[in-house]
Amino acid sequence: RSLCSSILARRSIFCAKSASRCIQSEAPIVFDRVHKLLQRDAVARRSDREVFSKLRWEIAERLVERLDDTRMRFPHALDLGCADGAVRDRLEGRGGVETLYQMDSSLGMLSLCANGNKADLHSVQIQADEEALPFRDGSLDLVISNLCLHWVNDLPGTLVQARRALRPDGMFLGSIFGGETLAELRQAFAIAERE
Repeated sequence: RSLCSSILARRSIFCAKSASRCIQSEAPIVFDRVHKLLQRDAVARRSDREVFSKLRWEIAERLVERLDDTRMRFPHALDLGCADGAVRDRLEGRGGVETLYQMDSSLGMLSLCANGNKADLHSVQIQADEEALPFRDGSLDLVISNLCLHWVNDLPGTLVQARRALRPDGMFLGSIFGGETLAELRQAFAIAERE
């Protein structure tokens, strides 16, 4: 069954494949996940996608730098919504990451990650919806999400799943566009609507 049909079938309830329980979600459907998946696949095929990636690369660098602030080691890490592999490219041996699971709903984005594998880091690409993490409870040491979670419909539910997948002393590092992002654009739309 394709990821698109899985997303459509799971509008109000979903089960992560290896989760011990189903999670009932009452979150409103704000984003069309199928449309977003198709959009991400289209971006992956673009030859000029680097133009769109500069911000993601910069923020990935800042997220990964946080690993320098701790002596903890994170052998099993998840890059949630990995896109083009910006997190993997910036790990450079930081945090003691041995295996990086790169998860994205887009096969196109995952193919970009597979093409850029580094010899010093074992990475595994997983196609799965960001709203249904396919990881056992307590199986990860680190979850990093770089500019991906603002597209999920049930952010609290996704964060709960990430917490369950983390070991008790695990770490979550994430970046997300906040409420004041693109405030000028929002103001311009509001002015245009009044006229």
